[in-house]
Amino acid sequence: MRIRLFFVLMACVLLVGAVQATTLKITVQDDDDGSAISEASIYIDGDYEGKTNSDGKYSYSHSLDEPFELEVRQSGYKDWSDWIDEDDTSVSVDLVLDTASVTILVYDADTLEPVDYARLKVTLEGSDETETARTRTDGSTTFKLAKDAKYTVEVSADDYVTDTWEYEVDADTVTLQRWLVHEDRIALRVLSADDQAPVVGARIFIDGKSAGVTGGNGILITHLDRKKQVQLRVEAESFRDLMVSRYINKDDLVLDLSLSLATYPVSLIAVNPAGVPVAGAAVFLDGEPKGETDTYGRFSLQDVLQGTYEIRITKDGFVAWEEERVIDQEGQDVAAEMMWELATVSVLVQDKDHQVIPGAKVSVNGDSFGISDAKGIISDSLPPADSYNFTASMDGYTTAWTVIGIEPGEEVRSVTITIEKELDMGLVWLAGLSAAGIILVGAGIVVVRRRTPKRRKGF
Repeated sequence: MRIRLFFVLMACVLLVGAVQATTLKITVQDDDDGSAISEASIYIDGDYEGKTNSDGKYSYSHSLDEPFELEVRQSGYKDWSDWIDEDDTSVSVDLVLDTASVTILVYDADTLEPVDYARLKVTLEGSDETETARTRTDGSTTFKLAKDAKYTVEVSADDYVTDTWEYEVDADTVTLQRWLVHEDRIALRVLSADDQAPVVGARIFIDGKSAGVTGGNGILITHLDRKKQVQLRVEAESFRDLMVSRYINKDDLVLDLSLSLATYPVSLIAVNPAGVPVAGAAVFLDGEPKGETDTYGRFSLQDVLQGTYEIRITKDGFVAWEEERVIDQEGQDVAAEMMWELATVSVLVQDKDHQVIPGAKVSVNGDSFGISDAKGIISDSLPPADSYNFTASMDGYTTAWTVIGIEPGEEVRSVTITIEKELDMGLVWLAGLSAAGIILVGAGIVVVRRRTPKRRKGF
């Protein structure tokens, strides 16, 4: 009897346990097309339990005796949650895509003009799910993409290089901008052959037509048909023009063009005011000594870079000659007429007793030089010469002159002119008359004596 009661009790216990153990079969699918969603995360009352399999299913066994909260999460979908009765054995969960509005704008990389009718394809990472569209006339198109999902985006258009990139949706509304590069796009880079520095502002001609000017990096972006020969000409200030023929390969992206600095020979001749060559004159270019003129007053500068220079020529006895000259072509000769360096000439006018004579008029080679001051001196500047004739004159004095020469480089020269007082003509006449009277008186006495007869003896 006791054994029979024991087995009855055990059966009751097992029956109660069997009733309490419940299995909930969860099916997760896409709300739009009913496709199974794998790897969806299952949460019971906030606790993580596991993920759906490839068929979008998950089995949850429990012994709960009251309703519980079921939550399903999957990237790209809005979170789903609901209360489930403790005795439910199945539930179907339809996840709604959590989408973002993604607008893609496509521009030409060179002109920044919109590219219309470009093809766009977006593919969800890890799947074959793909959406396609074409840009409108403003270069735009819009997709509804799952948030927090990763996509591969591909943009292509006729005559352009296809652009592909990865993008993860991270906002509700997104605008993306992309450039498309022409298949015949090429960068022409102009460099200085001297130091490989970029040449800014170089103008490039392709087959005789202007293609544009290089920017701050020495580059001009343009288009060239591949697999053909083109004629290129490059012009830039301070550089020699470049003429070159190039074959453009299919894969050419950057074409380097090297410019040589423009140089020119320059000849110069130095002469004095009389046109006589000045030999041994030092020649400077922008302050840097270059050499000296030869016997014929000539000097040659070779390979002078194109530009503006200060040319300076110096020699003792001459005023330094300077000129700013633009060197930008062949056959530029420089003629420098070098002026004499003036000497200070002081003329002293005095009498024979070495007394200074102020107010005397002094001339040189017939031209007025000035009037002597209170010290009998007149000073002025004169250039070198072999001969100067200085003349001094003053009322009451005889005119006198002297001849001197001034050597090149002679800075100071002194000249002394001695003039004598003129005789007083009245006194001369008086003295003459007095002398004449004396002579006449003497002559009369002689005559009288000669006319007096001699007395005869005896009378």
